[in-house]
Amino acid sequence: MMKLARKSVPFIIAVALLAACLLAVGLSPLVLPDYKGTIEEREQPQNFNLLYLNSGEELNLYPWNLYTGQEQELFEEEIVSFAANSVRILGGGSWTDEELYPLIKFRYSGQDLRFLKDMALTEKDGRRYLVNMALDPNGLCYFSYVNQDEREATADEMDQALGKLQEDWEKFLSDPLPADSEVDLYEEKPSGSYQLDDGELKTDNAFYMFFMRCQMLSDQMRKEQYSDYIGDNLYTIWELVLKSEFTSLSYDNHIYAMYSNDGGTSMVLIYSPIEERFVGFSLKY
Repeated sequence: MMKLARKSVPFIIAVALLAACLLAVGLSPLVLPDYKGTIEEREQPQNFNLLYLNSGEELNLYPWNLYTGQEQELFEEEIVSFAANSVRILGGGSWTDEELYPLIKFRYSGQDLRFLKDMALTEKDGRRYLVNMALDPNGLCYFSYVNQDEREATADEMDQALGKLQEDWEKFLSDPLPADSEVDLYEEKPSGSYQLDDGELKTDNAFYMFFMRCQMLSDQMRKEQYSDYIGDNLYTIWELVLKSEFTSLSYDNHIYAMYSNDGGTSMVLIYSPIEERFVGFSLKY
């Protein structure tokens, strides 16, 4: 009897395990979600191939890959005036020439490159900004105006910003002139440039706002009878946005929209999800 009992124990255990498995299978539809007959679809904007750099990596945009910090300082009144206007118009600051001129110190390299690095500005309300600017033989090739006190964007805000950029870009493609504008902002000239007429542009489209600011800067420099450092570049930027698709990169609380064409020209527009506008660009021919 003892031998029979010992032989029966494994059999009983096996039966018990089998019963438990069958019971679990039978109860699983009651405790697990039922996806039978359903398809889950996840959409992603066609022009966004979002990449994330590791926190230890540094993003270097043209022409800062050529900057050494050993370049000599060089004062050129025309360049300083252009930089001051760039800060006020492209950046949106309210500083006067008297406040800006002493801070604008360009370094000049033998490759005909001019660099203004990490110029710190503080608004009257306490907001701190960092300005970086560079010019190459073609004119303004880099500008950034970054709020140093800008809070970190959440993952949801980054996603929403990507969606807004996609919508703004598609709107810009379908109608490069704002539909709700009371004036024709851009009038094509024989030279291939675009003129911004007087009038206020009321829109939250990031591309409209960016081109409006660029054209205002170009107009201001012509009024001051200085060389136009952004005119030809503005038309190049306009064509890149209209005629080439872009990919994007998320880095250091900003989104970088990257464009290029078959001729080798490349551009990056720097977008702030918090300020909901472009706060800089890099352009390389």
